[in-house]
Amino acid sequence: MVDWRPYLESLCTTYAQWWKDYTITDAVGRTPQKRKQISVQFDFTLMVQTVEPDRDARGQKTEQVETLTVLKGLRKYAPQHILLVGRPGSGKSTALVRLLLEETEKAKEACRDVPWHVWEKGDRSIKIPVLVELRYYRTTIEDLIQQFLQRHDPNLTLNPDTLKTGLRQEQFLLLLDGINELPSEAARRELQQFRQNYQKTTPMVFTTRDLGIGGNLGITKKLEMQPLTPKQMQEFVCAYLPQQGKQMLQRLGNRLREFGQTPLLLKMLCDLFHCLETIPSNLGSVFRAFAQQYDRKVKADVPVTEDSREFWSELLQYLAFVMTKGNDSKEIQVAIAKTEAETIFTEYLRQHDFLDPPVRARKWLNDLLKHHLIQLGANNQIEFRHQLIQEYYTAEYLLKLLPSLSDEELQRQYLNYLKWTEPLALMLGLVEDEAQAVRVVRLALAVDVQLGARLAGEVKPEFQEQTVALVSGLEIPQLLTIQLLGRTKSESAISNLMKALEHEDSDVSRRAADALGKIGLPKAIPHLIKALKHEDVGVSRRAADALGKIGSESAIPALIETLNERQVPNAREIAATALGKIGSDSAVPALVQTLKDKKSSSIRERYSIHEIYTRLGVDQRLEAFNSGEYYLREEVADALGKINSKSAELALIEALDDEEPEIRKSVAYTLAKIGSKRAVFACVKALNDDAHLDREDIFYTLAEMGYELLVTILTQSLTIENAFVRDIAAKALEEINDQSLTEADINDFYDQIDWNSNKAVYKLAASDDESESDLTSILEILRDDPDHRIDAAIRILGEIGNPDILPVLHDLLLDTAKSYIIDPISQIQNRCKFYNFTLTQPIPTTPYPLMHILHLSDLHFSTPDQATLWSTQLRLDLRRELNISQLDALILSGDIANYSTPEEYEAAAKFLNTLCQTFSLNPEQITIVPGNHDLNWKLAEEAYQLIDRPKYNGKLIDGHYINVRDEVIRVRDESAYKKRFDNFRQFYETIKQKPYPLDYDQQYTLDYLPEQNLLILGLNSAWQLDHHFKSRASIHVNALINALDEIDTNSDYDNCLKIAVWHHPLDSPYQDRIIDQDFIGLLAVSGFRFFLHGHIHKAETSLFRYDMSRDGRKLDRICAGTFGAPTKELVTATPWQYNLLIVEKDKLTVRTRCRRGKDAPWESDSVWRQGAGKSSLDYYTIEL
Repeated sequence: MVDWRPYLESLCTTYAQWWKDYTITDAVGRTPQKRKQISVQFDFTLMVQTVEPDRDARGQKTEQVETLTVLKGLRKYAPQHILLVGRPGSGKSTALVRLLLEETEKAKEACRDVPWHVWEKGDRSIKIPVLVELRYYRTTIEDLIQQFLQRHDPNLTLNPDTLKTGLRQEQFLLLLDGINELPSEAARRELQQFRQNYQKTTPMVFTTRDLGIGGNLGITKKLEMQPLTPKQMQEFVCAYLPQQGKQMLQRLGNRLREFGQTPLLLKMLCDLFHCLETIPSNLGSVFRAFAQQYDRKVKADVPVTEDSREFWSELLQYLAFVMTKGNDSKEIQVAIAKTEAETIFTEYLRQHDFLDPPVRARKWLNDLLKHHLIQLGANNQIEFRHQLIQEYYTAEYLLKLLPSLSDEELQRQYLNYLKWTEPLALMLGLVEDEAQAVRVVRLALAVDVQLGARLAGEVKPEFQEQTVALVSGLEIPQLLTIQLLGRTKSESAISNLMKALEHEDSDVSRRAADALGKIGLPKAIPHLIKALKHEDVGVSRRAADALGKIGSESAIPALIETLNERQVPNAREIAATALGKIGSDSAVPALVQTLKDKKSSSIRERYSIHEIYTRLGVDQRLEAFNSGEYYLREEVADALGKINSKSAELALIEALDDEEPEIRKSVAYTLAKIGSKRAVFACVKALNDDAHLDREDIFYTLAEMGYELLVTILTQSLTIENAFVRDIAAKALEEINDQSLTEADINDFYDQIDWNSNKAVYKLAASDDESESDLTSILEILRDDPDHRIDAAIRILGEIGNPDILPVLHDLLLDTAKSYIIDPISQIQNRCKFYNFTLTQPIPTTPYPLMHILHLSDLHFSTPDQATLWSTQLRLDLRRELNISQLDALILSGDIANYSTPEEYEAAAKFLNTLCQTFSLNPEQITIVPGNHDLNWKLAEEAYQLIDRPKYNGKLIDGHYINVRDEVIRVRDESAYKKRFDNFRQFYETIKQKPYPLDYDQQYTLDYLPEQNLLILGLNSAWQLDHHFKSRASIHVNALINALDEIDTNSDYDNCLKIAVWHHPLDSPYQDRIIDQDFIGLLAVSGFRFFLHGHIHKAETSLFRYDMSRDGRKLDRICAGTFGAPTKELVTATPWQYNLLIVEKDKLTVRTRCRRGKDAPWESDSVWRQGAGKSSLDYYTIEL
């Protein structure tokens, strides 16, 4: 027998103190200020609302939405399992802790005067509460439960069988926090199986950040945290800041709703205003100011290791980014082992050249744990104090990363995955460069229009006119544009929406009213008040709903006037709905009067009034109850269903004959939930007799009960004439999953359903294996069937969650603008954790045409005779040995001449002219770059003037002059100095028939071959060399930038195979190499795949990896040997060489040829090793 009392005592002690002291900025050594305790004492009375169920295929709701306090809602629905959904900081986790504490107190009180073993066998309504923090998941849910139990009572050891027995015997209440924080899909499947195993015996409450993220585990009942009302926000601010509250509210103005919808954000804002007396412009700025203010406080009074403070922010940014990136493109890490955090810090410190990175990492991590916004959680795991804090620091890291991200990388690696959405939204509020902000929104719209619209409203206010214009400028149906403008929540969208509100098409006006409600700014109130009297009742209702969402008391007089309007259809219902949502005390008298009015009978009106009925005083409630209105009696019927006694059951059965249809509906639904034989038969009889009942709703309820008895009852229901009801009955039968039913039985049921399109959908929904043929048939329904049945089909496809259908649904949305398509798209996206299925697929390799590219380097021409001999040798090799009749490109990577004389270039020109005629090469197919032998040393010497140092009045620049001796220098003349490339320039112009620039920042060439889909960039790595400075090889960064800018602005180059060419190597045992190699990264992010060079007189290859991922950006290096250098300049044991590059679809083959004697023919050069015991080859292959 387990004694739970020490465990319960520990919970009370721990969480009572937690409840008293909790603050997001706990720090060791700091005394909490008394002013902050008001955040705990202040009771927000947080509310939840049952998530509005999917409408059925006829567009009807299957049950009403219910509003409750959060703890009442959790207690009410925990036995049947409940999913609590809410924004970050809305109070989900806090609600679980509060429930944990209160249920613990109940259990302690229940066993206070009773021996434990007696109590344990007694009242099963008292449960042992357990908080299961899913972010710490590593092995199983049972292990998480065990870990929590033992943290609070180390002596409490339950073996697995004892724990399972307790779960089966209704002993526990499980509070499972953070479905969205589970580390993997496997963990979610394990949690879903755990829930199913104990669904009937263990009450469970689950929380998740957003509905759909991580899946709903099959939980049908969902509660959604409601945002704080304006009144709640105002009361809190004035209580928290008694001296500054009114001033803060005045400063906030209309932004109170934006910043203060959750308790966490509202408290942060109050703390900031208390210290700074300013209001940041957006949410990203709020977090930045909060973090900076906290840094300043800690620096002032907390001793830490050495100079760690200076790097705290950077370390936290890097830690947050790595955790968000995780080990999978779709999954985020919110808790990691402390050792892993130390490794991350060590990596950061090593990258930044700190001494003793491991030692510093360990010390600085301990500093941050004591004094900053991370903490040590269960099982020695590191976590940020709130996921919002992790997202903020991730946003700061992304902000620094943004300029280096290519469009494709930004879309594929970040925008497309849901885990990056919130950090990106925070980041956009911090982006100072308008062009960058607009770029991100533009790319997001290409990923997913809903994502792009959301981010359009996250940029700085001064940029929103541009970003909202991107949304309004989309070539999509007007109805969808309006819906997306609402999603921006931007003031810049209001003018377009106000025009749409007055559109002659009522559908457009309805969507516009909805959008204005989502934006929620008072600027729209006059137009919405005018729309209350719209001739289309749908527009009026949407306008009232929008006014309720805006929540401004300025709309109350107009709504009360409408409440008293009896001539306009549905006017009172519309006004009551809006006033109920605003929730102001000034509306109570008018609403109470309407409540008493016998002539007011609209169900929706009554339900709307009920929202404020819960806020009335005791006397007002009694007066309203004694009026005997039927909508209050619905609540009595629901209460009788919970009593679970024979007398209550009989009373309900008798009420099936009530004169009010709404009472009969409520009673039948309650009887279905009771599930006894008497109740169910009475319910089914009523279904056949009463046309007013919601048959499909009751069928689903019966199916959830899972009794074998229902098989018979539902089978009888298949004979009902209504085809829709027969369809629902068949679906309910399949949900029961009774083992006695054969596949033939199920098919017989389906054969009775004449709604054939939905039959296919239901069969697919019930199957675990969606075949391609099934998907094809359903997609045909979506495309071809204009009937309203498409709605139901799409909703079921959303439940299936197959990402393959995302492109079809997205196209359907853009074509039709049907709003019911949006939820299934979001449902699939949330389940799959990405927006755009296409962007998750490997980048399709461009099917490049067959190309032959000749790469020659270090030709070192000296005499005309060489031109004749070499052209003959090369022609014979290419044609006779390699069977090449035509070349697609020729690349010369420098050192065309030996001393850069006109005579040498004449010989080179003769050689090239013969080559071009033989292999059909045009000038644009030839790329030429200079090498160190292509500058004339004599011209370089002449550019330097001999001057006595004392007589020189100019400024001496390193590298621009030569010391002859102490008193004598040679200073170069810049215009004359550039002429050292004159002979090369003339040769280039002869061959290419266009000038070669002598200005260094213009020394780049672009050779674009559209038929080959090939772009070759030529650069001058010898631009700083001369006769004296022989080892200053480099790439002029401005020349490269100018080239990349030209490439980036020409869309023809986007999908080209890109090759860069220069002369000097990056690696060499000598000083004549390119030392500053940062430019390679620029080539990588610009999409270049190869770089070619020469100079070292030996064929080589290597790989530069910019990204370490499997499909990351990289450049393969291809170095050609010398084609014609003097014998004395050959590398030992290396002959003359050249390369032939063969591009074939998705691969590049480099064939290396060699000439072993001056007059010898070219032959294969098998220098590429293949491994131990294998023969070397004369080629190597690179995947494109």
